[in-house]
Amino acid sequence: MIFKKDENKFKFISTVPHLTSIEECLPKPASRYLPEWWSSMERINPKFTIDATLSGNAKNCPALPDFFSQGYILPMWTDTVLSWNKEREEYAWKTDNEIFTWSIHSQEQFLKHVPFTFLGKKGQFLFRSDCPWKFVTPKGYSTYQLPLFYHFTNDFTVLPGIVDTDVHPIINQQVLLLADEGEVFIKRGTPIAQYIPFKREKHVMETREANEKDLDVFAKQDLNFNTKFHGSNPYLKLKRD
Repeated sequence: MIFKKDENKFKFISTVPHLTSIEECLPKPASRYLPEWWSSMERINPKFTIDATLSGNAKNCPALPDFFSQGYILPMWTDTVLSWNKEREEYAWKTDNEIFTWSIHSQEQFLKHVPFTFLGKKGQFLFRSDCPWKFVTPKGYSTYQLPLFYHFTNDFTVLPGIVDTDVHPIINQQVLLLADEGEVFIKRGTPIAQYIPFKREKHVMETREANEKDLDVFAKQDLNFNTKFHGSNPYLKLKRD
């Protein structure tokens, strides 16, 4: 390993000179790539009446902002066209720069063996990028590669997986076409995958029924959460504490 193992840094390193000078090609914290529909959604505050309770909308749910802020988003580094023809079993890719290339995963490697669907669309053909970015993490850290589920598209998705990026920093995305056939255009700067580093640790699982102490703790947590109006969210306070 040529990188210092004691550095507490998560590094995206470009193998293509000057790619880092193009702002829209830079990987960034995930919070910088919020889905457009989420950013434009108006928050509806809960309304409490004697007869009923309106709980607001998704903007009041802490789970989504937490998810949107995890890790980093990788955007497409060049305008790319991926295409295939089902009848002739032909495929092709096109970029405007010979530096940027693609390859494929044959049907035998994946799609022939799984009934893959994503958001109701069937996976049709699987390309593999030759990504110009390496993602280097400190010793003991691996990385989740995740599709951008909430950046809804009917054209393509990226397969999820785990890469041991402390020893193998290569992140060549498996891009699955969802269109029946024809061309899929991925514009430069389009967010394509989310990378969330995590420390490899052993965990011990326990499964049991709640005891009196558990129930007492749960009751206190519920009471703390359910005695506040919106705008003073105890969930966030508990996370900070």
